[in-house]
Amino acid sequence: MTRGIHVLIVDDSRLMRRMIGDMLSAREEIRQISFAADVEAAERFLADRRPDVVTLDLEMPQTSGMTFLERLMRDCPLPVVMVSALTPRGGDASIAALECGAVDVVPKPTGLDAMDGFRHSLQEAVVSAAGAHADQALRTGGAVTTAAPDLGRVERPRLIGLAASTGGVGALSLLLPSLPPDAPPVLITQHMPGPFIERLVARLHLKFDRDIAVAREGERLRDGVIRFAPGHRDLIPVEGADGVSVRLEAGRTATSPCADRMFKAMSRLGGARMGAVLTGMGRDGALGALALRRSGGHVLAQDEATSVVFGMPRAAAELGGIDEVLPIEGIAAHLSTICKPLSRRVAL
Repeated sequence: MTRGIHVLIVDDSRLMRRMIGDMLSAREEIRQISFAADVEAAERFLADRRPDVVTLDLEMPQTSGMTFLERLMRDCPLPVVMVSALTPRGGDASIAALECGAVDVVPKPTGLDAMDGFRHSLQEAVVSAAGAHADQALRTGGAVTTAAPDLGRVERPRLIGLAASTGGVGALSLLLPSLPPDAPPVLITQHMPGPFIERLVARLHLKFDRDIAVAREGERLRDGVIRFAPGHRDLIPVEGADGVSVRLEAGRTATSPCADRMFKAMSRLGGARMGAVLTGMGRDGALGALALRRSGGHVLAQDEATSVVFGMPRAAAELGGIDEVLPIEGIAAHLSTICKPLSRRVAL
């Protein structure tokens, strides 16, 4: 954005407004910063001007940040980055906000030693959000009516891996209900801090009534399970005498959990395997998708039109690790069909 990014910071704490403003102003791409101390001030500002990104504290006096977010997404969708406390209450509110249409969440620092990480995460989230498709963040889960592709005699995979970052909550909320109850095991690397992952998993489990959980060390993977990488460790599938099981390892890269490591581990397994690189910023998953495809796995990518941020799918496609680029509904239809045994597949 050649004119520079304009950010509106909405927070009732003067200290937080100043700190966030100082951190963001250090980035060359961010040229203008405005402030609102409460929802009413933010709404008055937005009545006259349209910033590129809004940072939002959900715990606001009088009118809540969630109420403001709901109105904003209904009347004038804008990329919103939440700055939320790493608490069970903050985690629940953040996941609800992502479902409502916010594009990302950055946890508030818990001490002085966490400031550098907070500064980096905040800057990256805001710069990425400036190029996000806010309308795609509003997509919600439900029945998928897109016609399934003609998969002929394609073999049912023994394992499915999904990678996502910014916008992943909405994408996964569309994909997961499309899977049959006896689908092959699904492994998910979603870039998100551990406490937020736990809250997301709990909400998805209740919402879809499926066996969705954070992966456990040594757990044997069976049909019907959906397992997320913990926020601070990488999810590595390994072959054993009784099938595929979970290994959780400390992250070796700046991105943890790391989709590249999950996909590369899948490439070392035998049998049919499938992966999908979904919406998100950065390049995580590109090298792993290439390894998986070269090993005989089939790899999909979410298209730009339905991605909140097209960074991860674009990187994987440019590297040559993708067989097909599809809208999110197309990926859901593809998985819905290929997860069924050949005898149960019916052409639409």
